Amino acid sequence: MRNAVTLSATLPTELHQKVLAKIIEDRYGMRGKSKWVKEALESFLSMQNYPEFVDIGQEMEDFEMKDILSLRVPGELYAKLEDGVIAVRKFFPEMEGVKSKIIRASLMQRLIRI
Repeated sequence: MRNAVTLSATLPTELHQKVLAKIIEDRYGMRGKSKWVKEALESFLSMQNYPEFVDIGQEMEDFEMKDILSLRVPGELYAKLEDGVIAVRKFFPEMEGVKSKIIRASLMQRLIRI
């Protein structure tokens, strides 16, 4: 993976467990976690109105964030994520922790939509 960047986001334990269960159910195996999460991010960021859905990540802040999700993503996906942060800030100017919220929202959307 050229120009890979390490990302991390805090997750509620329940969401992390559901993601891990779905990864196994989708037959990615535990070594396929990064691939599954990257696909979730790519799919989410390709949605025309994804900034509107980032507030899902905001609502999760009511839960205790105990788990940390870390993964390496290609530089191209990281650049899309950075562009996504700017797009979300235009929609929600005062939102903090936008990158983590985008990651959490992408996980939720993948769990819901697929």
